[in-house]
Amino acid sequence: MRIWDTVGNQKLRDINKTIYRQAHGALLILDISCHKAKYEIKDELEEWISGFREWSGDETPVVLIGNKCDLKEDEELVEGIEEFARENKMAFERTSAKIGTNVDVVMENLVKEIYEKNFKDLSGEFQRIIMERKSLNVTLTNRADSSWSDRSNCCS
Repeated sequence: MRIWDTVGNQKLRDINKTIYRQAHGALLILDISCHKAKYEIKDELEEWISGFREWSGDETPVVLIGNKCDLKEDEELVEGIEEFARENKMAFERTSAKIGTNVDVVMENLVKEIYEKNFKDLSGEFQRIIMERKSLNVTLTNRADSSWSDRSNCCS
């Protein structure tokens, strides 16, 4: 599995199209500690999702992530994200990359949904191996070493 961080950078839009076309799933990560009006975030989400769907297709799973739940949340922003998620039948989870809250849960759920949509109907040896395991395990490595944790302001 490959994970790309496109950072929503407009300069990378052409590269993003190539990445989106090959995507089996996406995590859209938002800072829920910043102050933004509900209508602004919904407009931004709509723009991103429509661009992503144009290249990936309507069935590609997308999970909205409200990151930085370890900080004070902007309630209006979170309300806008939750409304958008409900309206678009997407999962929404709060996480903290800093302290690891729900990061493993989000990744595991997305991988399972990707498997269900794309690989469940495979036949042959691969399907037999998966069925014998009876579960899909996802293991994340905690990057708590000093080179990672000293990166202050990396996400602001």
